[in-house]
Amino acid sequence: MAVIHPFRGLRYNPSVVKDLSRVVTQPYDRIGPSQMEAYLKRSPHTYARR
Repeated sequence: MAVIHPFRGLRYNPSVVKDLSRVVTQPYDRIGPSQMEAYLKRSPHTYARR
């Protein structure tokens, strides 16, 4: 039987991150070097930093 563990969700502070579309990303295994650079330029709070 598979063992499933919960994971903590990520919540952004709305007073810091006004627009979620600036910080959400594709799945980590789909982000190439150029896309990662674009995400990092878009916002210092991007999920790609995690």
